[in-house]
Amino acid sequence: MNRTSPYYFRRSVLSLLISALIYAQPGMAAFTTNVIGVVNDETVDGNQRVDERGTTNNTHIINHGRQEVYGGISNSSIIETGGEQLVSIHARY
Repeated sequence: MNRTSPYYFRRSVLSLLISALIYAQPGMAAFTTNVIGVVNDETVDGNQRVDERGTTNNTHIINHGRQEVYGGISNSSIIETGGEQLVSIHARY
């Protein structure tokens, strides 16, 4: 295949796109900010509030993540270094 071939250009662009995907920085995780129902298997990297109507299951709270549980239920949370979970029995926001 020579450099003037139309396939050469397509192959070069495809190689660049694949390498960009491999080295791309991961974006912020999407999670439910105000939990009023049941939420399963989320990664929290911001602020999440769980009120008395809410339940979270298998939540992973990572660095700079904060989960505020005000009267709700949080089952099987994993809290990484830099993450925090605040638990209260009354909804006082």
